[in-house]
Amino acid sequence: MSTAAPFAGIAANDSHQNQRLKLEAQPDGTVVAYDASDEPVWKVEGVQARLVMVALGQTSLPAENVILADIQLDPYEISMRHVGTFLHLQDDSINERSVRAALRGGRAILGFELIAPLPAVGFWVEQAGTPAGTFGDTIHWQPKLSLHVKLPLDAEIRVVRNGATFRQINANSLIIESLPEGVYRLEAFQRLAGQRYPWVLSNPIDVTSKPSANSP
Repeated sequence: MSTAAPFAGIAANDSHQNQRLKLEAQPDGTVVAYDASDEPVWKVEGVQARLVMVALGQTSLPAENVILADIQLDPYEISMRHVGTFLHLQDDSINERSVRAALRGGRAILGFELIAPLPAVGFWVEQAGTPAGTFGDTIHWQPKLSLHVKLPLDAEIRVVRNGATFRQINANSLIIESLPEGVYRLEAFQRLAGQRYPWVLSNPIDVTSKPSANSP
């Protein structure tokens, strides 16, 4: 959320399916590698070429060009799942009206399912045990507010308040009692092969004492 007005964050994948490697055995005993545009990018001859052929099942010199391997390194089935925008639809109906309303209101969470599955995620505020709002909402501050986080897997949970880390923990859930005013976002990270990757990024919940037209 910007300092001037609510601003919804969404994500999209820049998928082209253009990272391809094709290996071709040729009658002269060479092996040539081609990229996605069928431009040659590598060539090997002699004993090395024969070893490549045998390793890929071609035990004799071919009478014509033979494709030994054709590998698509970035198929759409994988690249399109890199990051998704998950919407919270207030009326549970999937139609143009409900989707536009969710996007305008910031009722969205960004999930990097290439890192880990994300079948469900919870980020909401309660008042004395009763749900008061979730991401995209502006909530009127009152006593006994609590912020709740629920994830399907353990992760590094980071709750950001007004642009700075407010609470950080390694777990799959978190409850923050006596919630002060502020703009809150959820960030969750996973570690793969020693590297830290973003897994969940939420749109904000605005907890304020100022009146707002979109308070639930």
